[in-house]
Amino acid sequence: MKLLLLLMTTIFAANAQNLYERCAGKQLEMLAHPTEQSKFIICVNEVPEVRECAKETVEGRNDTISCFDAAARKCSADACAPTNPSDSIKSQCASLEHLATIPEQDCVHYWICLGSLSEPIYASCPSGQHYSRSEQQCISAPLAKCMPDKNLCANNANRTFAAEQCYQYYVCLHDQQLVQRTCDYGHAYSQAANACVADRNCIADDLKPDCADASNNNKYFALQQCDRFYFCAKLQLHEGICGKGFVFDAASSTCQPGVC
Repeated sequence: MKLLLLLMTTIFAANAQNLYERCAGKQLEMLAHPTEQSKFIICVNEVPEVRECAKETVEGRNDTISCFDAAARKCSADACAPTNPSDSIKSQCASLEHLATIPEQDCVHYWICLGSLSEPIYASCPSGQHYSRSEQQCISAPLAKCMPDKNLCANNANRTFAAEQCYQYYVCLHDQQLVQRTCDYGHAYSQAANACVADRNCIADDLKPDCADASNNNKYFALQQCDRFYFCAKLQLHEGICGKGFVFDAASSTCQPGVC
């Protein structure tokens, strides 16, 4: 026991001396910790003080992570990324065709293999997307099935994701459940807006306006065919067609001169 304590004391003293050596001649500086990415050193008047990086919640992970970026002199989750490919990744890429991809252990990062042209490139999926091993590309996180819905929605109430159909989307409820919702007729889900937006190009043949909704009474709705439209009257759905040489204008709810 005494031998163990002596060994630990010796190691601690050696590490402390190493930190002081790093801060020698530095009055105010931030340095990377020699052994732990999640820590950094503040040198004040040549005296070192070890600090821990504040953790960040990272999409695609169930834990929190943050590392010190010596170049930027700040902590970030991106600084923890293995931007240099391992020998295993290099070996896998060497056996694949050009522009193949290899997923990382988390859900949002992957490697792009360039064959003999260059070393593999470390890449991240856009916000709201995960890397799908079956599709071998980034797609909407719920469709990628990289993590359970409850993990995807953890601490993310009201967060939305794209669905398979342009007029549908997924939303996280407060109980960490993921449910599918449908946009109003003539609208499409926008990941950028995090909401449904007007889009006449996203109108499915099997999707019709809800004329049973009193708010849609006496309203016109465009179809994909530019000379046709729907009309709600007395809770009933009617389909109309503009005359030859006219197209339906959704803004004015009238047929205007034009050609489809």
